Amino acid sequence: MDENNIDLLKKEFEETDDKHRKVEIGASLSRSFSVLANTNDALDYAFKTVDLAKEIGDDMKYITVMLIIAETYYQMTENQKSVEYGNIALAKAIEIDNSYQIGMSHYTLSLIEINTKNAIDHALKSKETWEMTGNTDMLGATHYSLGRQYSGIKKHDLAIESFKKALAITQHPSQKGILFMSIGWEYIEIKNYDEAIGFVKGGLRLFKKLDYIPGLISCYNYLGFIYIGKMNLEKAKESANLALKISEENNVDVYEYCSDAYVILAKAARFEKDYDKAKEYYDLILKIEAELLGDYYTLKVFYEDYVEFLKETGNTAECEVYEKKLMELVDE
Repeated sequence: MDENNIDLLKKEFEETDDKHRKVEIGASLSRSFSVLANTNDALDYAFKTVDLAKEIGDDMKYITVMLIIAETYYQMTENQKSVEYGNIALAKAIEIDNSYQIGMSHYTLSLIEINTKNAIDHALKSKETWEMTGNTDMLGATHYSLGRQYSGIKKHDLAIESFKKALAITQHPSQKGILFMSIGWEYIEIKNYDEAIGFVKGGLRLFKKLDYIPGLISCYNYLGFIYIGKMNLEKAKESANLALKISEENNVDVYEYCSDAYVILAKAARFEKDYDKAKEYYDLILKIEAELLGDYYTLKVFYEDYVEFLKETGNTAECEVYEKKLMELVDE
């Protein structure tokens, strides 16, 4: 929703006396502000809207907006509040026995729940709902959510199975590309590089057709990790440099892309016993380390690799610092 439409809806929200219309507008505004990461306005309109929805007995909108509140608190890293409001929505959905809202509540909780076991339980219950109701779009999204959860606890076989199920039913090309990448990464994690390369190249083909730059950059970085695993250092460096080149040419200033590419180049330099060159690449990542906070996977890849480098070069003091950071990251 563009700024002009938002302003018009804000004006109508304040002026209309129709409470049902006000609830519709409030839900739309809270969703829009949440998507825009304007968390203060998102919560402001959301709380006004849930009060009105409760007053007029619109249970469906009440649940929908409660879930928006949960997602917004999650954006703000207020995890306890996020789960609290997700559970309020779920309780109401169960009370009115609405399958769609039960499924959506479980799905949302699978995304925001910080306890992995609870998140998986919610995803499985959401999956049951979508299978029962035949909602293939949400079933695909839930399989993807399950795959992410399994990946986080290193159950790579289950992650691959979930991602492949999502891929089989997902119709959206960009989501298919993400799933190809996700499957490829799981195979990278278990060092099955021959399987990995096929899926990553599948994602690359889709993203080229879509001209989706972030997807292209990620695929080239993933190929870099694969070629490092296969000890094809020239192709690894070529892939990482291509990722950096596309990022620069398209003004894609996303730190995770740079970090992954620098890790690949540093790994290649280490295999070539050029530790000074490797240190140059690690130093580039250290300059943006603060920007990566909150990006679990990118930080994990960097910390694991940097710890190995510090051990190789005998830097015990700094190694202890980054081993501690890695442990704290994994424990979270």
